[in-house]
Amino acid sequence: MSLVFDSSVIFELEHGNKEFIEKIKECVYFNPDPAQISFMTFFEFYEGLRNRSKKNKERAIVFVNNFKMLEPSKNTAIIVSNLRHTYESKGINIQLADLIIASQVLENNMILVTRDKGFQKIEELNKIIL
Repeated sequence: MSLVFDSSVIFELEHGNKEFIEKIKECVYFNPDPAQISFMTFFEFYEGLRNRSKKNKERAIVFVNNFKMLEPSKNTAIIVSNLRHTYESKGINIQLADLIIASQVLENNMILVTRDKGFQKIEELNKIIL
């Protein structure tokens, strides 16, 4: 299965966190296809660039553009809706951004790699929480 890196992972990789990079290398070893990012991860990363200098922003954009982005589809929207309904009916609140990321991972039968423990709530999701 291919990996999808969440925003929390992309930020750590971009900052060159050596300990974290070693953990990612282990994940990639067992899942060697090129990791991808979701539409929402690209959005969150890009939003985080607003206060950076022009040079740092350009460097970060080059970095994030190395990852293929999963395109949202009508099916993504259906999965988001179904997940939201399922978890709200159980009294579990999950942020819309996380539902979008999870939906794209589910839609493409991939594994989410994240530091965000909030994804533990989504039982259907194949995930690695670092």
